[in-house]
Amino acid sequence: MTSSPDDYEKLLAQIEAATGKPVNPLVPSPQSTPPASTKNVGEAGKGAGGRIAFGAIAGVTLGVGGWFVGLLLPFFGAGAMGLGAAGAAFITALIAGPPRWFSS
Repeated sequence: MTSSPDDYEKLLAQIEAATGKPVNPLVPSPQSTPPASTKNVGEAGKGAGGRIAFGAIAGVTLGVGGWFVGLLLPFFGAGAMGLGAAGAAFITALIAGPPRWFSS
């Protein structure tokens, strides 16, 4: 079963007739406008501060947890476990970014 370009054009024409909107993404619709920016001028630098704050909180929290786990494990030092957990949590939080509830 092969389909020709004419079949696709007929299908697109049927979809346009049903929805009333152009379907071809390569051809912009005349009434479409570019999306407006959702950030205000004052909010432009807000994202980095949220990431750093979230990273610091995650690093401290998991660093303390890693230090405590290091106390329980006999062959790993508590300081090394805490430092490793804090560093990994901080870097991961910087890359991932804060969740929506953190910034609200």
